[in-house]
Amino acid sequence: MIAGGQFNPAVTLGVIGKVWFNKSGTRKQYLELTLYIAVQFIGAILGAFFAYAITNDTFEFEINSDYSLGGAIAIEVLITSILVCNALIVGDLEESTLMSTMSIPVSVIGGVLLGGHISGGCMNPFACFALNFFHALLDEDNTI
Repeated sequence: MIAGGQFNPAVTLGVIGKVWFNKSGTRKQYLELTLYIAVQFIGAILGAFFAYAITNDTFEFEINSDYSLGGAIAIEVLITSILVCNALIVGDLEESTLMSTMSIPVSVIGGVLLGGHISGGCMNPFACFALNFFHALLDEDNTI
């Protein structure tokens, strides 16, 4: 398992896949990981709500008009996969070295630099959905 804050459902799906491929999971582990995903969705909705409540403004991840929806999805899958792979590798390390400590932030920064101008570089599907949902729901310039 990955220690610490685990807020990204993509990482949780990566853990589920790893446990399944290694055939090392118990029914309790699968249930726990499934509950993580449900709580991560609720957390994303609450986070987007509180972001609006605190700032009285909405936020959104926009697709650059120079790129297609398919291109934006492809770059998000790529940069999120890099983040998930790094998280799974770091979760397996026995020692906390500088390199393992830095690999996740570097993959996030790299993902934002690589895909931020195309899709916003969210790398968290629930957070992206929740922020865009509240933006569409509450922003005066948008309609659902």
